[in-house]
Amino acid sequence: MQHSRDTMSITNQHADAPQDLNNVSSLRLIFVRHGQDDESRRGGWSRFGLTTLGIKQARDIGLRIRQFISYPFALISSDLNRARETCDYIEDALETVATYDDQWREINNGDLAGMLNAEANVKYPGLYFSTLRYNESYSGGESPELYFRRIESTLLNTIEYLVERNLKTGIVVTHGGCISIVYHILMKIEWSNASRAYLCLPGQSVIFECKENIWTLKTIPEDSCR
Repeated sequence: MQHSRDTMSITNQHADAPQDLNNVSSLRLIFVRHGQDDESRRGGWSRFGLTTLGIKQARDIGLRIRQFISYPFALISSDLNRARETCDYIEDALETVATYDDQWREINNGDLAGMLNAEANVKYPGLYFSTLRYNESYSGGESPELYFRRIESTLLNTIEYLVERNLKTGIVVTHGGCISIVYHILMKIEWSNASRAYLCLPGQSVIFECKENIWTLKTIPEDSCR
């Protein structure tokens, strides 16, 4: 799988993000969580890639989402390895080339990134995403507050990027935490790192559809490959 990729930050191209989502008349956003990675390690900005099961999930994703795409479309991905590897298979299935945006990364968990869980439990006992104060940062990383603001800005800039180009579908390969924040923003539900998150499992995909400024949610069935 060799692709000539366009690597950039959409957010950096759109410093002035739209202030709200009220000017979107019609758009489809397909959010894909990357395939399974090593669950014995902390995620966040981990550089580790997919497991064998994660590779299988990634191969299935592109086939699964093809029938839900309205053309023309754009494929955008986090640049972390587990998302890149997932996106490789989607590129092949959709015969397209992705744009990589580092703003779609998972939360920056700093020193914990990629650390074995057993080691993290000794060095940072009781420290989890849900136990951080809203404005408390990981050592060497970011806080839930900064994370939320980053994803909110990136979502708005991604929508602007798609609308400016008259694209009907945006496919975003990203991470579970990012998809949870997007869900809360588009469904107009208050978000907190301490509250129960919207759960999108590895290899799953969800569709956010906007019609006349109203967003709705649909989960893509895992048996929908054609």
